[in-house]
Amino acid sequence: MIDLETHLDDRQRSPAATLAVTGFVGLFLELTLIRWAPAQASALGYYTNFVLLASFFGLGLGTLLRTRSWLLVVFPGLLFLTTNAFLWYGGENYPVSLSPGMYIWQMSQSEIRVSLPLFLAAAFVLLAAPFLPIGVAMAKAFKGVPPARGYAWNIAGSLAGIVSFAAMSALATRPWMWIGICAVIAIWLFPVRPRWWQAASFGLLALVVVQVFFAERAYNWSPYYRIELQPLHGDPPKGYELRVNTDYHQLVLDLSDEQLAASPELVGWRQLYDLPYDYKHGPDVMVVGAGTGNDVAAAIRAGAERVDVVEIDPLILEMGKRLHGERPYHSDRAHLYCDDARAFFRKTDRRYDLVVFGFLDSHTLLSSLSSVRLDSYVYTVQSLTEMKRLLKPTGYMALTFSVERDWIGQRLYRMVEEVFDEPPIVRKIAGAPGTVFLAGPGLDRAKAPSAPHPYAGSDILPATDHWPFLYFKSPGLPPEYAIAIVTIALIGFLLVSAVSWRTAVRPMPFFFALGAGFMLLETRSVTVMALLFGSTWLTNAVVFSTILVLILAATLWTISRPSKAGIHGPFALVLVSLVAVYFFPLDRFVAAPTMVKWLVAIVPMLPILFAGVLFARGFAVSREPDVAFGSNLLGALAGGLAEYASLKFGFPNLVWIAMAWYLTAWLTAGVRGGPLVQPPGQAT
Repeated sequence: MIDLETHLDDRQRSPAATLAVTGFVGLFLELTLIRWAPAQASALGYYTNFVLLASFFGLGLGTLLRTRSWLLVVFPGLLFLTTNAFLWYGGENYPVSLSPGMYIWQMSQSEIRVSLPLFLAAAFVLLAAPFLPIGVAMAKAFKGVPPARGYAWNIAGSLAGIVSFAAMSALATRPWMWIGICAVIAIWLFPVRPRWWQAASFGLLALVVVQVFFAERAYNWSPYYRIELQPLHGDPPKGYELRVNTDYHQLVLDLSDEQLAASPELVGWRQLYDLPYDYKHGPDVMVVGAGTGNDVAAAIRAGAERVDVVEIDPLILEMGKRLHGERPYHSDRAHLYCDDARAFFRKTDRRYDLVVFGFLDSHTLLSSLSSVRLDSYVYTVQSLTEMKRLLKPTGYMALTFSVERDWIGQRLYRMVEEVFDEPPIVRKIAGAPGTVFLAGPGLDRAKAPSAPHPYAGSDILPATDHWPFLYFKSPGLPPEYAIAIVTIALIGFLLVSAVSWRTAVRPMPFFFALGAGFMLLETRSVTVMALLFGSTWLTNAVVFSTILVLILAATLWTISRPSKAGIHGPFALVLVSLVAVYFFPLDRFVAAPTMVKWLVAIVPMLPILFAGVLFARGFAVSREPDVAFGSNLLGALAGGLAEYASLKFGFPNLVWIAMAWYLTAWLTAGVRGGPLVQPPGQAT
């Protein structure tokens, strides 16, 4: 049997430097897999925080395996295993949605090839595996530095990791570059010997980078998606199909009179995009979710004098400029804004004769860092109300949606009816997939059908900013998500139990509960910031960077004031601030000026600051900081699973679950590993 530990290079690394580097590479690899893995297996993008939770679990389990130094040698093999599993098998169609109360684009029972628990279990273990050696290296480094100082170095490295990845996203880099950075850092972090083993490790890491390079070279990567273009039949092609993360997203269609003469099968699509202009309209139009420009081309054909174009994805906007046959984005009447639709509603001071909602469905989570989809806060009652304020007295709106379930149509109908105090006109076009909901004071209702629409009269719950789940029929936990929770929880319990039995290292309840509570605080912060500033990748990066800055500041403050080591004060501040966050009237400030919103954003960040002080104080006196840190990471897994409760209770009520975790931590502060446990031999 090969003794892998003999291949470790025994050169000493600075513990502080190691903690900073493990923080950097742990965060950078985490974000890499969050972006890359759902592009290989798109089903992962519909499970809240799945990749994030797997990475936390791998890091936490790695800290418990602190004595298994051989894991430091096998990082190249684990990374190779994970990437190849997704490269070779990620393109299969895996099950997501089977129940009638949840809808996910393009998923159906006929596509099942493996069982849902098996798929989730395999994906979870594969994603966690590369983080095990990072966790081991982190645990060993904590032994050589005071706990709080080591934690500060680790958080500083994590902050550098998220800033670096944000910069890579802004530069439109590709996955092979991200993985290449992780590989180069791994060479420093996991030194091996002799030379033949070094060559094998370097070669395996290089092979991973090359494989990803060739596998992804045909795709484009935006800050949100992997994007694939496929020409539609014709010479020259009559358009393109645009796919994101393997799923159909939209068509780029030339619907000009000349193209229709050559391709009469496109007539239905032309009628669909022209439908909003069947009614008398003025010269000022806004198109949100403009995509590659089909709706904008229709507005220009209809004679609009000014079209404000809002599209969140910069690469899709650029593709529209480059590929659309009618060249709508080159018109001097089109004014382009790369922004979140909801954010633009609040920024613009213009008024419109017509607001058009294009096919806005995002097909993905915000970034797998929260359960907010890109379009979650666009299709809510509050969003439609904000849009209504932008209409002129003679204006109206047209919302086009691919309604694949009647209850989705009923929800949209009810939301529009509630906002405009009158039933919308609902129209469909034969030969095209969209349903158009029209409403507004300037709408000519003489063209409305006299009979009530089948969508009318439903008691379905509308989507709101508190419960923004358009694609769930009613509040609750669909069986697919229940299976995911049970699968992940079972894997976590079994593996942690096995490791604890073999190593005699058990998670600490105090730090575990803190990790669970903090995960929910992060989720609530992300959703609040998405509501205030828009669901963009940049907002997300700023929010998580801010969270890390607050944690770092809290830790440095704790280090500078060692005499202030009590935990009861921070506990009280966390609980009081959570109550304040729940009752704070956020709705009143959603449309406020930007400077006011930045001031308002301080409120949901207060619990994070106090929680940072609480953790730093408890961690500073920990006699086993490696186990404490690992327990905190494993607790984050429990908090991430608890986040699914938002599907039943809405996002604001996650505050109470977070409070329950912090109360649990307070109660366990005197239990094994807690900061109130007396050292052995000390009088009580």
